[in-house]
Amino acid sequence: MKNIIFICQNISSMGGVESVTISCAKEMSKNNNVHIVSLNLDKIPAELNNSTVKLFDVKSDKRKTVLSKKEILRIVDYCKNINCDKVIVQMNTPHRFCKVANYELLRRLGELCKTETVLHNSPTSFVRRYRLPNDSDFVFNLKKLKTRILFAPYANKIIRKISHVSKICVLSKGCKNELKKVYGVDSVVRYNTYSFIEKGLLKKKNIITYVGRFSPEKNMMLILNAWKKCGAQDWILRLVGDGQEIDTIRNFILENKLTNIELLGSKPHNLIVNYLDESKILVMASLHEGWPTVIVEAMNSKNVILTTRFDGFSDEILLENETCLIADFEVNDYADKMNLLLQDAIYLEKMMKKAYEKCKLFYTSDEYKNTQDVL
Repeated sequence: MKNIIFICQNISSMGGVESVTISCAKEMSKNNNVHIVSLNLDKIPAELNNSTVKLFDVKSDKRKTVLSKKEILRIVDYCKNINCDKVIVQMNTPHRFCKVANYELLRRLGELCKTETVLHNSPTSFVRRYRLPNDSDFVFNLKKLKTRILFAPYANKIIRKISHVSKICVLSKGCKNELKKVYGVDSVVRYNTYSFIEKGLLKKKNIITYVGRFSPEKNMMLILNAWKKCGAQDWILRLVGDGQEIDTIRNFILENKLTNIELLGSKPHNLIVNYLDESKILVMASLHEGWPTVIVEAMNSKNVILTTRFDGFSDEILLENETCLIADFEVNDYADKMNLLLQDAIYLEKMMKKAYEKCKLFYTSDEYKNTQDVL
């Protein structure tokens, strides 16, 4: 059995990166000794209960944005002590405020064993600033300037440096192409671990579901404005999640007297799967993504995907007019695509079936299986 370590910022956060880390760690722990090194640990995630995966809390100083030499040594010593065979660093955004984006740490780990650095977001998003609906020209230009001066140079530098000491992995072919185009760096596609679940007849309802953070890059106001424009009376829009925009969303719903909207808050994973089993459509309007696991889970639950063509978009399973509809970042077009699905039951049913079949085909294919051989 091999000794494998995953390193992440804070496994307690249970966002996309953390959920994927736990899923992959549990799968690999069937045949290996697996450890998760978390720079901080607020609480042990329930998903790790009754698991053989071991946790190590670095207890990194939360007031600092960079790992100290002592913290780096603490991580390196831990890897030495368990005679680590491979380290997999889970990195969302390689900015200076992301502690795991640390060249010295990766260099030291690379001297001990094989290392992989997995980039969980669109490579373009590391150096680009996205305009939000409420941004004035002045605010947007200020954000672009800040990105150009503060974030982009560091991302360019750290990715190129990391590529010399660690294998870089991305989550899709779309991200692989972006990394090469933007940074001139080669990478390996490593799809998120997922086991397709055979599902028979599901008790579907007229429900559209959103699952994820309520944060600016998720662009949820586009979804809400499109829903307002559709004015559907026999459908429900179900929003599952939480985040910094929750008050803005609540106020928008009240001010516009929108009906048939369920705000459910954050829910455990098993309930999210149940919600997807009930719904017919998953909606997204993200500005950038890596490989959203919720898309896979939704297709496995026979949902059609209505999405924008975000940075990082990849067509391994998202096939326009077959498994998904792709809308512009514009309310009228998004509402038109939404209306098409709401009003044409035969077309919707046909796409739901194709989404399920395509998901099954991909996750039982050699293309997927070959990328899971991490050792």
